[in-house]
Amino acid sequence: IRRRAIEYGVEDVNLRSRISPGNDRHRVARTNLASAKTDMAFLLADQGKYGEAEYFARQAVNDWIEFFGFAAVQLSSAIRAVGWSRLQQQDFDGAVRFYSQALEVLGKANLIPSALHIASARANLASAYVAMGRSDNALRVFTQRAEALRGAQGSNPIRVENPTWALALAKSGDPNEAVSMASELIATALQRERLSQDPFLLAQARGVLGIALMRLSQEEKSLEAFRLALPVLIAPAEESGEDQGFWRGFWRRSEEHTSELQS
Repeated sequence: IRRRAIEYGVEDVNLRSRISPGNDRHRVARTNLASAKTDMAFLLADQGKYGEAEYFARQAVNDWIEFFGFAAVQLSSAIRAVGWSRLQQQDFDGAVRFYSQALEVLGKANLIPSALHIASARANLASAYVAMGRSDNALRVFTQRAEALRGAQGSNPIRVENPTWALALAKSGDPNEAVSMASELIATALQRERLSQDPFLLAQARGVLGIALMRLSQEEKSLEAFRLALPVLIAPAEESGEDQGFWRGFWRRSEEHTSELQS
């Protein structure tokens, strides 16, 4: 479907460039095409087609620069697609580099510090730091993200906790705080009946709880958390969104370790 969207987009742009170059409909067509390329890049990276993913992502980057210059939310998203492809390939240095660039672009876009686009970009960067084992860097970025979001909560609180943040806490030697954060995430997910909406997020929180409890030598509780989490975490992904493919591999390795403990 996304390939057809790109094909139709190219046809539409070519048609409008001949009929009415530069008018509003032509600009909308070009914007739609760049968005379709960005979406395709994320999907291909999830499917392990990294060369194609980066091809479309870099095309989208060029398109957004041509349309809006360097200060664009859309440009940041296209750069994040390259970062996601690198993370999927376990090129952690590359993932950090591109996620950092995506965050830098947003800094030039005159967004308020609490903007959700910035929060999302910070979460991506912090997650890449966790993946490469730099938990201290991850905690610094997660803290910046939380402070910005809390400063804009007002009467509608924004949840700042994150399963990967809890994982960073567990890996950096603060498993008690990781248990607290993961438990809160689980309770909130169940209270809001988000299980049917985002089972992977709930399972991630349970998996992190299992890791933290294991580090506290609470093996029985840890194995119970893993029992609930791992069937979702290691299941083959459907046409999944960002932040699943690499982490499914991570949890499969955790499942192997858990099986050894049980045996």
